[in-house]
Amino acid sequence: MALQDFDCSEFSQSNNSCVADGTTVLRDLGLADLDVESCNVSADCKAKLVQLIFQYLSIFSRHKLDCGKANGFVHRIRLSDDKPFRLPYRRVAPNQYERLRQALDEMEEREIIRKSSSGLHHLSS
Repeated sequence: MALQDFDCSEFSQSNNSCVADGTTVLRDLGLADLDVESCNVSADCKAKLVQLIFQYLSIFSRHKLDCGKANGFVHRIRLSDDKPFRLPYRRVAPNQYERLRQALDEMEEREIIRKSSSGLHHLSS
């Protein structure tokens, strides 16, 4: 759905007063990267877009590790056969190791990733 899909003629001035400055509102919501002001539409449409963003605020990421979480859903990857496989480790430069470790620890803490529990960690390629 694009901004042009919205009918801005129904958007009243009273709603526009609720969103006086879209940039400030988005910045206060932690969405400063969204640039509504550069949209080539009327001020009413911009205000309506900001309200729409506010209405669905929970679907927007606030930072690089804000990935969301699908609760109550199991994702299965179906492979062409059941034979387990293991890819070789990727080499990490010694000066990058600590940074990688911190990034992995942070992702694990935020439940973006988890340590493998498959029991296949002992297989070799």
